[in-house]
Amino acid sequence: SSEPPSKSKIEDYFKMLGLERSFSINQNDVKSSYRALMSKLHPDKQHSQQQSSSVVSNIEDKFLSATDVTRAYDVIKRPHSRALHLLELANNMSTDDNSSGLSNELLMKIMDVREAVDDANSDEEVKLLLVENNARMKEAYQCLSDAFAKREYDVAKRITEELRYWEACDETLREKMDSVD
Repeated sequence: SSEPPSKSKIEDYFKMLGLERSFSINQNDVKSSYRALMSKLHPDKQHSQQQSSSVVSNIEDKFLSATDVTRAYDVIKRPHSRALHLLELANNMSTDDNSSGLSNELLMKIMDVREAVDDANSDEEVKLLLVENNARMKEAYQCLSDAFAKREYDVAKRITEELRYWEACDETLREKMDSVD
């Protein structure tokens, strides 16, 4: 068949990039795979191979476009989106099940952190909050790695929700650092 695949089923971005399906990945491997695929998709390469369309066939004989590869790269390179993709691939994305979501204790912690961010008035205070938040994100990454390795998807889902808050906090802190000077 010479038709590109239907978009109705979930794309496995790990497979598309030739990577093992895992939360713990080497960013250099992701980047190398992306660059190699994009090199094959470059219009000059395609022309020299006398291909007239903007798709190439990879190892699994699936058709890929530069857009597909870039989307896969963007998802896999970021921890939160990678975790969401792994949950999606495990058919465990539903948030309307009986999961408890974030605990009251964690919600209070998030509120305390947000208040500390709002109250930070100096570069030093923001830097300290960044260091603390980076430690929280690093812990979440390790817990996600363990949960996915053990196929504990309910745990992974909860930590993925938590990570979303820590990454938003990180972004807010970085923006604040630029404006505090």
